[in-house]
Amino acid sequence: MRMKLFLVPMVLALFATPASLWSGQAAQEPSQAPGQASPTLQTAAGELSRVAPESKAFWIKAADGSEMQFKYTDVTEVTGEADSAEGLANMSGNRVRVQFQELAGEKLAAKIEVLPRA
Repeated sequence: MRMKLFLVPMVLALFATPASLWSGQAAQEPSQAPGQASPTLQTAAGELSRVAPESKAFWIKAADGSEMQFKYTDVTEVTGEADSAEGLANMSGNRVRVQFQELAGEKLAAKIEVLPRA
């Protein structure tokens, strides 16, 4: 009788265990706090004015003359006439389109598209 009383809670605990633990998958933790929207990508376009490879930063000049600074990382996708973020250093004057998100007050580029010269 004692053995049955011991086994009942154990069997119930097995059935209450999440399926993700049985399948070997770890439960994913949300990257955002509940109630916060995930960051969305914004787009900016302009002329590439300068690149600072040592700080992984670049600036574009918009049509209205204002300048915007962006940061890039090793995973930033670069398409078009440049084959890498480092290749941007030789592309000053080219038009670019940047998809970015603002994180901690900085504009972090997710994708940089170097457009063909007109």
